[in-house]
This record gives sequence, C-alpha cells and structure tokens, in this order.
Amino acid sequence: MDRKEKNFLGFIVSIVVGAIVASLCIIQAIFPNEFKAFFIQHSIFFNIMGGFLVFIGVVILGFVTFIYERY
Repeated sequence: MDRKEKNFLGFIVSIVVGAIVASLCIIQAIFPNEFKAFFIQHSIFFNIMGGFLVFIGVVILGFVTFIYERY
C-alpha cells in the first residue's frame, strides 16, 4: 500500500499564529498603556507592513499549494 505523505503546513501555520497572538496578549496585559501608545504612534508603518506581510504570505501559500498539487 502506498502511504500518503501528510501535509503539516496548516498545523505549523496555526501554531505560529497562535504563538504570536498569545505573546501579543501577554505583552498587552503587562504593559497596556505603552502597548496602545506604541501602536497609535506607529500605525501607518504597521498598516503598510501588515499589508505587505499578508501579501507575501498569500504568495508563499499560493506557491506551496501549487507545488503540492503538481506532485
């Protein structure tokens, strides 16, 4: 019988996103005012970087799914 290779991409991505969200929640709980002030002062930069990172993430996931579908 042929064993199909499992795809752990979604599992790894969910762990990474969960770790980032958990660390942001911990930082916000420890330093609530500084955290908000930092994001308010740098909001334009974070909007640009967030959009860029989402775009790069979509492109990488698109290439990965394209490669997995071909082979």
